[in-house]
Amino acid sequence: MKTYQSKLAPGQTAWFMQNNKVVSKPVGTVTIRSVADEKGNPSHETIDYSFRAYKATSDFEPWDTLSEKVCFASKEELLASL
Repeated sequence: MKTYQSKLAPGQTAWFMQNNKVVSKPVGTVTIRSVADEKGNPSHETIDYSFRAYKATSDFEPWDTLSEKVCFASKEELLASL
């Protein structure tokens, strides 16, 4: 069985760009998918982070989900990637 490693864990803060602004939010869930090729063999994995979104009225919106590729553990890492 293969072991997967994500950059962040639930509860940790993720930094990312949203509407051309730097945003930080706590990770709610981590989803790891193993993707198979056309023959059914594992070809790669995808890792996504989900974050709780809020309306201006403080009501919950559906979860926002982003690829691990665009999420960073610190503001400095995010800025260095730009």
